[in-house]
Amino acid sequence: MKANTNYWQKIVAFLPWLALFVLYIAVRFYKLESRINFDWDQNRDAMVAWDILKLHKLTLLGPRVVGAEGFFLAPYYYYLLVPFYAFLNMSPYAIVLFLFAVQFAYFFLAVYVIGALFSRKIAFVFLLLSAVPYNLLSFDTTAWNPALIPLGVLCLWLLLFQSMSQNHSLKWVLFIGFTIGVFTNFHIQFLFVGIFALIFIVLKLVEKKTHLYQIALNFVSFLLGFFLTFLPLLFFDLRHNFLNSKLIIRFFLHDETVVKTGPKAFFPVLTNFMEFLTFAKYPFLLGILLFLLGVIMIKFTKDKQPFTSLFSKASLFMFTLTFLGFAFYQKRPSEYYFYFLAPYIFLFLSLALTKMPRIILIIFLIIYYLFNLSKLWPQYAPSMFGLKMKNDLVQTMKAVGEGKHYNVTFRTPPGRNFGYEYLLLYNKINSTNDWSDPLMEITSPPTMEDIPFGEYGLFIPKELR
Repeated sequence: MKANTNYWQKIVAFLPWLALFVLYIAVRFYKLESRINFDWDQNRDAMVAWDILKLHKLTLLGPRVVGAEGFFLAPYYYYLLVPFYAFLNMSPYAIVLFLFAVQFAYFFLAVYVIGALFSRKIAFVFLLLSAVPYNLLSFDTTAWNPALIPLGVLCLWLLLFQSMSQNHSLKWVLFIGFTIGVFTNFHIQFLFVGIFALIFIVLKLVEKKTHLYQIALNFVSFLLGFFLTFLPLLFFDLRHNFLNSKLIIRFFLHDETVVKTGPKAFFPVLTNFMEFLTFAKYPFLLGILLFLLGVIMIKFTKDKQPFTSLFSKASLFMFTLTFLGFAFYQKRPSEYYFYFLAPYIFLFLSLALTKMPRIILIIFLIIYYLFNLSKLWPQYAPSMFGLKMKNDLVQTMKAVGEGKHYNVTFRTPPGRNFGYEYLLLYNKINSTNDWSDPLMEITSPPTMEDIPFGEYGLFIPKELR
């Protein structure tokens, strides 16, 4: 009888976690196949995957920072995508499977890592907060390299905890540096998380009154692990007269592509980013929120648990250096540049809310969910420029032109043709390049003569009807 009681207690304890997992996945993947975009980034990634899998052309270069004027990162993101394209036989919908794998890993890693570092209760509140921030979900459901950054943050937290339990052995510090290097090559903003990790390690070593020589060894080990991840770029540079190194120098020292607008340029962007918590885009509300986050971090620097105390100190340094760094940058960043801060914000809110009376936690969560869900619902409308519309158009073109000779052209505003290069390749549609053959046109916006697919249209000439 007692065994049965324990069994049902486990079932009851498991149900809230199951409901939370369903909620977390549902808000991200409900009708995602009709909402997901397939634009410049996704077309680029798919073309690289095609080259690797179909043409057996490996690459030493990854995505480019900022754009055409930026420098290249290492190619780890491309090679991470390759298995998903291989599994779905090069289907463009491989990006949906990729995103599901990333979010699935993030959820269960959060349960394990935060449960191990703090408590299962804090992990539960952390995921409750992570589930529905409406303006961050667009980052979670876009197939691009920044989507991996929150996962990297959790991996790093776990490694720091393991390193601390092993007295920061050089092997663990090397592995931490290597992990930071890999995720920095997914997105350059992860460097700020690297600073957090380095401060955490140094503070721990100083607290233990470690000899300066040992601290230096840890620092060298950290840098060695970090720079090992840039070997593909070094090999590329050695073969191409240090082209990428020159791009890096030009980007940081001589970049004139973006006009500097002053040290406060990042603040309106941060205001937009934090709206899921401030509930309105007012700078003074952001100031209050940042002040409260600072107070929470300072409070937990005095926590009895050594890991929590060190973690809070390093986080306080990282937030401060992040804002100073963007102030020094003096250029307007994009909202996703602050994406790496999200797990830290959710964690410190969880730590604070679980210390308060339960009624405060419940009231906050009700307000938080009502605001974010009200903003979230409009995002579930099908994208008129998305992958589904583009792919349906190309498949219709393929069916109409089966066994016929024709050319394909675009009549769209600049940028609206992004994504079609891969879709035409995947569907085996090749223009003849013979001027005497009829011309099928992809248009945007569609005209009365076109078959409409969202904001696109397909014009079929008389010769092919």
